[in-house]
Amino acid sequence: MVRRLRGALLAGLAGALACGSQLRAPPRDAHVGVLPPTYVDYPPPPAVAESIPRDPGGACVWLDGHWDWLGRRWEWAPGGWVTPPEGCFYAAPFINWEPTAGASRLTYTPAHWYPRERSGMSEEQVRTACRKPVPCGPPAKPYKAPVGGNGLSDAER
Repeated sequence: MVRRLRGALLAGLAGALACGSQLRAPPRDAHVGVLPPTYVDYPPPPAVAESIPRDPGGACVWLDGHWDWLGRRWEWAPGGWVTPPEGCFYAAPFINWEPTAGASRLTYTPAHWYPRERSGMSEEQVRTACRKPVPCGPPAKPYKAPVGGNGLSDAER
């Protein structure tokens, strides 16, 4: 029984790694400290499962969908294929519990593109140096579970 369970777990892990490794991703790194975090009232909902559109090829890379904090609520930003800004890297949205006197507070730093080379730049220049990525395909759509024996969802037919 344990051997069968171990085999199933290893097969599942191998499948997950194989699926995720086939998408081209932008250069990534951590936020560089020029965007102040925002205090948020509550954590985001679970991520939305999405159907990834066909790879358009070329210089396009995949950005996963994520939750954005808009004032007093979370809004889903769908994933999509984009052409990354040249000379820039992507810092994914970041949520953190920040200790304060008495209790912790939840902070949110939105996704942002930063220049790889920042020497001699002011904080404002670092914040604004990279243009927004250009979409190069349709955005992802919410995943719909398969409804037949062929493994395709209604949206993929």
